[in-house]
Amino acid sequence: DNFTEGDHDKTALDREYDVVYSSTVLNVQNTRKGLEDTVKAISESVKRGGSPIVNLPSPLTGAYDGMTPPEAREHVQQLLEEHIGTATRLPGSSPIWQVRKAVA
Repeated sequence: DNFTEGDHDKTALDREYDVVYSSTVLNVQNTRKGLEDTVKAISESVKRGGSPIVNLPSPLTGAYDGMTPPEAREHVQQLLEEHIGTATRLPGSSPIWQVRKAVA
């Protein structure tokens, strides 16, 4: 389990936040189902009208097998928009998106 008593809050994902920052998370998912489940968990932790900010640094692991980097970026953007809301790519060396969760 990726948890250290005193450093982490086991109930953090049971609450909703205005902003959720996910760094170096999506790129290390081992399966496409794991990737989709992670995007869903991010969505569930963001309040309506809130914004998750996520990145997709290299290297990419198992969930992206058979995909080129541009295909992986497109796939992640589609998942973000399907499960959360409008995803806007921000400038940066690795893909970074700010996603706006719909209010209603």
